[in-house]
Amino acid sequence: MAQINIRKERENIEKSNTLESDHINRRKFIKELGIAGAGALSLLRSNAVAQNVAVENKNRPNILLIMTDQQRWDAMSCSGNWVRTPNMHRIASEGVQFTNCVTNSPVCIAARVSLATGLYPHNTGIWKNETYLMPPDTPTWMQAVRDVGYRTSVFGKTHLHPHSNGSDLRKREYLLHAYGLDDVDEIPGPRASRRVLSHMTALWQQKGLWAAYRADVEERLNNKPYVVRPTILGLKHDADVYVGQQAKKYLTNYDRVEPWFCWVSFGGPHEPWDAPEPYASMYAPRSMPNLVPRPPAARNRPRGDLRHAYEHK
Repeated sequence: MAQINIRKERENIEKSNTLESDHINRRKFIKELGIAGAGALSLLRSNAVAQNVAVENKNRPNILLIMTDQQRWDAMSCSGNWVRTPNMHRIASEGVQFTNCVTNSPVCIAARVSLATGLYPHNTGIWKNETYLMPPDTPTWMQAVRDVGYRTSVFGKTHLHPHSNGSDLRKREYLLHAYGLDDVDEIPGPRASRRVLSHMTALWQQKGLWAAYRADVEERLNNKPYVVRPTILGLKHDADVYVGQQAKKYLTNYDRVEPWFCWVSFGGPHEPWDAPEPYASMYAPRSMPNLVPRPPAARNRPRGDLRHAYEHK
C-alpha cells in the first residue's frame, strides 16, 4: 500500500511542481497521500519537513477516553465514598470533576449516537433503544480527531450499529473505520454477548466458556433478571477485564509516530449483576446507599415513548 501511494505521489509531482513544503500542513498532506508513517514522509518530503512533523507529534498529548455503561454518579470513591475506585479517584484528583453533568438521553443507543455525533436526539431522530445503524458517512468527532493526525482506536462497546442475534462484530469493523476509528476490538454488551460473535466471545468459545455464559444469562433473564451472583467466567475472562487488558496491551506495544487516541468503553456495570470475585464479595449489601427514587413527573412535561415505557413497567 505504501509503495502504491509513493508511486502515486511521484506521478503527482511530475504533473505539478507547485506545492511548496512550507505551505502543506500535516493534516492536508496525510489526507491527500494516505500516508502517516515518518519513513514515508522522509521519502516524499525533505528531512526538514519530516523533522517538523516528528516534533509536532511529540508535542501532542495522547488521549485516553474511558467510558462505562450504567454507572451511578456516586459509584466512585471521589464522588460517593462508598465504593473503592482508586484509579478513577486519581484521574479525578488530577483533572476536572463535573458535578452537574447531564446526559442527552437516559437510554443507551440514543445517548451513544448523540455522543458520537454531537447532536441531540431530536436531531438524530433516535429516542430509544431500537435497531439502528448509524450511516457510515455520518460526521463524528472520532473522524475529526483522526483527521488532525491521531491514530484512533476503540476497545469495548460502541452500539452504533445493530448487535443482532448471530451477527459477527469482526465483520463490521469497516463501519467503525468509517466512523473514524482505525484500530478496533469491539464487543457486544453483556446481554448481547450471549448471542453475538466478537474477538472476545470467540475467545470464550475457544476456552469452552461461551455456552456456560449463555446459559447463565438466559437463566437470569428468564427468572430473576436482577439477581446478584458472580460471573461464571471468572476474573481472567470477565468482559470488563478483557476490554481493559486489550487496551493495555495495545498501548504498551504502540510504536507508531502519530499520537494515539484510545477509547476504552466498558460494558459494565450494566446488568447482569455478575461481578467476578474478589469484587463480588467486597461490599456488604446493607452498607450500600439506598436506591435513587424516581423524581415526580412534572404536570406539563412532554410525553412520549419513554414516559409510556415508565408508566407501563
